Amino acid sequence: MLYTRHPTSGRIRNISMTQPPRTFGVERNLGYRNLIVSGCSFTKNFNPEHVHAWPYYLRDLGGFEKVWDGSCPGAGNNHIARSIVTGIELGDFDPAATLVVVMWSGYDRDDLLVDPKVLNSSQPDHYSYVNNVSLGMTGGLLGDGNLIVNIENLKKIKNLPSRALENYIIMQSLAGYLDARGFRYVFTEFSTPGRMKDTNFDPVPHLPTKLQQPFVELVRALTPNLGDWALSEIEKNKESDGYHPDADQHLSWCRQVLLPYILPST
Repeated sequence: MLYTRHPTSGRIRNISMTQPPRTFGVERNLGYRNLIVSGCSFTKNFNPEHVHAWPYYLRDLGGFEKVWDGSCPGAGNNHIARSIVTGIELGDFDPAATLVVVMWSGYDRDDLLVDPKVLNSSQPDHYSYVNNVSLGMTGGLLGDGNLIVNIENLKKIKNLPSRALENYIIMQSLAGYLDARGFRYVFTEFSTPGRMKDTNFDPVPHLPTKLQQPFVELVRALTPNLGDWALSEIEKNKESDGYHPDADQHLSWCRQVLLPYILPST
């Protein structure tokens, strides 16, 4: 959701030091220089030579100068919030010239701050917050993660209500931080729980009743999300992996959904 309530970098894949070349000209200048994003593989632009993910399409279409990208494939929402906060704290961003767009990931994914020594070097998806502090991932309830140590017990000590409340706290905490710092921001889910072929669950039924509507208002104001937008084409495309949107779907969602959503408040 877009808010203005309070005006006031193992293998480093977090800070986009190399910006892929621009693909499109500006269609609607949103008036920001900086775009800060984070998410999972639905956000990451894997090829530094070509644009194929929504953050860089938004950069081009919306007239941004630069993207700071905190995303990491396989990451969960704890990482997404931490990467945004760390990036802002260590960076030099003028809130008036910066928009934050957060694409929340699966609610069953656990993230840890770890020593880089425990990372599995054969797993390509690593993220460093600062020197000697890396992202440790479990990969979700059925995933393998990126660590050489066994942390399966972490998955066993949580239930769906505890995961739901944890995600709610993460999201509200990031919203409060961005409000306090004076940043405008958009929150969206990478897909609607239960639509994609994964173990992502819907936290809403597992939250206390008082928290259910605030969660929906905070996270689900932008519709359709990228996963829902792309799902019918993903299912028809025999060349896709059956899960991730392709570049055309990133572009059309950015142009037809995300950009118009941001425009009324600019």
